[in-house]
Amino acid sequence: MSASDKTVVVVDDEGALRQLAAKLIERHGYRVLTAGSGDEALALLADGAHVDLMVLDVMMPGKSGLETLEEVRRRGHTQLPVVLLTAQAKDEQIISGYQQGADCYLTKPLEPSVLLNTIDYLIGDLSAAERARLEALL
Repeated sequence: MSASDKTVVVVDDEGALRQLAAKLIERHGYRVLTAGSGDEALALLADGAHVDLMVLDVMMPGKSGLETLEEVRRRGHTQLPVVLLTAQAKDEQIISGYQQGADCYLTKPLEPSVLLNTIDYLIGDLSAAERARLEALL
């Protein structure tokens, strides 16, 4: 399966950031779906959308990213890689994200290459050498 066969859902309440991340990820070869809230993301999953990875903003009105992640896991999507993206960088917040089931916790401001490398590492079709190179960077 190539990157173009894989779908990333970007969940962020800020439309401009959501679209910027979506375009960046699409240019990197992945299909992208977007959601403006945790409830929209959960609806995509409930409707049977094929999602290989979720990029999830933590601080959103209504259902927070952590609450959304908890619900994703509760609904049985235990193998879906989830990357939390947030400005919250306190140790207890990061630990909470991992305890909720996040695969990676990235803080803003974020270099685009870090997000793309993380996505590639989690779902990309990488050779052993490419995977080792990304492990060294991450």
